[in-house]
Amino acid sequence: MNILNIKNLTFGYKNNGSHNLIIQDLSLKLDKNELISIVGGSGCGKSTLIKILAGIENEYDGTILSASKAYMPQKDVLFPWRTILENILLPLEIKKEDSIQGKRQAISYLKKFQLDDYIDKYPQELSGGMRQRVSFIRTLLTDSEILLLDEPFSALDAITREDLQRWLLENIRFFNKSMIFITHDIDEALFLSDRVLVCKNKPLNNFAEFQISKKYDAVKLLEIKTEILSIIKGEKL
Repeated sequence: MNILNIKNLTFGYKNNGSHNLIIQDLSLKLDKNELISIVGGSGCGKSTLIKILAGIENEYDGTILSASKAYMPQKDVLFPWRTILENILLPLEIKKEDSIQGKRQAISYLKKFQLDDYIDKYPQELSGGMRQRVSFIRTLLTDSEILLLDEPFSALDAITREDLQRWLLENIRFFNKSMIFITHDIDEALFLSDRVLVCKNKPLNNFAEFQISKKYDAVKLLEIKTEILSIIKGEKL
């Protein structure tokens, strides 16, 4: 069942009378409980797409039919003067939703993710990986069906990043969520995704698509990675 359906999406920036198209007549569907990654060279439009879906960019043409969405940016954007719990509850405060129920839910998530000892700590007291876990909990607390993740692990060291990839995959399945994940890391995309979409052209108008099975062995995954790399290197960006 589709929970996201994009039809003929077009977006560009106006500059001194000219119109710089980033996305043109792009269509995309996401199924319930599906995890997809979008990869491509810098400037191909992948981050612009997720910002449109998140509502950050809203001057576009086309149609977007979607279930509820929550956005997790590359940086954790935790306020240093608020405790971890206060940071997690911020979206509910903005929406003026039930703070008592929200606090109860936030604490239960912190316990599940073994962060309950840090409820009253401040962001600067946590490691980068822990801060990203907190950011993920804040995203979960919106109770949205679709999670939009824009390169959330790119600033982390390799060991922490691999640990968080496994952690994310386990928990996004547990919470019965769908995901669109933006990344430059092809290995990350192959590990996390049911489907990998590769940006082909500029302006972005379609994707090369790869279905990924958890049953694929290392040889098969290497073949797919090699093909994805050849597509990205062939982009005219």
